[in-house]
Formats: sequence, C-alpha cells, structure tokens
Amino acid sequence: MATRIDDCAMWQAVWLHPEAVRAVPSAERPVEETDIPPVTAEGKWDPRWEAEVGIALAHLVAASGGAPLTVPSGLWEKVFAPALAVLLPTGEPRMVSVEEVSMPPAMVRWLGLPLVQDRDEDTPPGPWFPFEPDIDLFLDTLTRMPAVREPWLREIYDRVRATRH
Repeated sequence: MATRIDDCAMWQAVWLHPEAVRAVPSAERPVEETDIPPVTAEGKWDPRWEAEVGIALAHLVAASGGAPLTVPSGLWEKVFAPALAVLLPTGEPRMVSVEEVSMPPAMVRWLGLPLVQDRDEDTPPGPWFPFEPDIDLFLDTLTRMPAVREPWLREIYDRVRATRH
C-alpha cells in the first residue's frame, strides 16, 4: 500500500497489485527534483508549493509558542506572511529563519529569491491570485502534533477547521 495526494490535496490510499510493482534498489531510484518553481507555466501557484507550505506552516505555528512571527521579504512574505498574520497574535514579532522551515531543498532555495512580476516572454507570468497554503494539510499536520493539545494551538486549530469550508 502507498499514499498519495492528488491535485485537490486529498490523501488517498493506493493499493498496488503485487505483480505490477517491483522494489528498486536505491542506486536505481530516480533523482529527486532539483527545481520546483512556485508558479506554473500557466501563471498559477504550483500545488506542490501549496501542499508543502501548508505543512511547514503548521510546524512554524506550533514552534511559535503562540507568539507573533515575521518572515523575510520576497517569496517568504508572499507564501507565509498572510497566514501567519491571521493565525498568530499581533505584537513584537520574531524573525523566522530558513532553518525553521521544513520544506524540500528544491523549494527552499526559491524562498530567498524575489518573486518577479514583470517577466520577459521566456518566463511564465506571475500568479493571478494570492497564495493560499493547503489548509487540509495544515490541519492534518497539526492533528499529528502533541502540541495541538496546548490551549492556544487548539484554539487556532478549531478556528481554522471551522472556517475552512
């Protein structure tokens, strides 16, 4: 059995027929993607980014201890700041560092780059709508954390869960 997430961010169990699959030694495994840009060629946010940021956001919120956080400008700001502003209280924020964000290396490198809105003909257009992390994966990740039992984090979890649909 395996799991996967489809393009609507729902976990699915996948049963594989034993004769249809084979174990692959690690030396033959495909190389992990080395470049996952945040925006697709169609000008939409890449769903892999929405998924990974939803998971990373849960870890950041839990690690915040309920205190405000801020992120560096650029792509960091586009993908994390709006959600952090809604989820965490206002006040003197602490700056988040890249070491605190658990995302695939193929995505982390993009966080330090500015998101270019004016592009030439050879590059995809900028996104047409604000970034929204995957809320279902955010909630699923929080659910598996012992910290969700803390009253302040449980309040965030309940508030997001009540407003997600």
